[in-house]
Amino acid sequence: MADQTAVYALYVSIGSLMVSSVSACFAYLAQKQAKKAATQEPRREAIKHIGEAYFEVSNNGYVGDKAVNSIREARKLAALVFKRKVKEELDAAYKTASSLNTSDRLKNQNSPENREFAKKLVTLLTRMNDDAALF
Repeated sequence: MADQTAVYALYVSIGSLMVSSVSACFAYLAQKQAKKAATQEPRREAIKHIGEAYFEVSNNGYVGDKAVNSIREARKLAALVFKRKVKEELDAAYKTASSLNTSDRLKNQNSPENREFAKKLVTLLTRMNDDAALF
């Protein structure tokens, strides 16, 4: 009789351990999702700025001051809310935009460098959107 009670107690203990482990996993996942949800607004703003920069470059055919400023603002917003890879790509995009932003814009309009930069902005937008997804 005592052995049977000990076995039941062991089963109850193991069951409780399993339930608490699953609860801990759910709590961890909920914490991660809450953190992402709290940072959605700055992420959305940064993505919007990169979208504006892309529109500016693809519409005008050159990298203007507005595009450079948009990328700079996106870098500021992304500093705390995006993963390291996205921040590195934003830094690279800002450096590239600054170097392509010349006073002789008409000569560089629709140049291969500007078209390539526009493609990189699309890739960056995709990565930022993936990183900003809640699930």
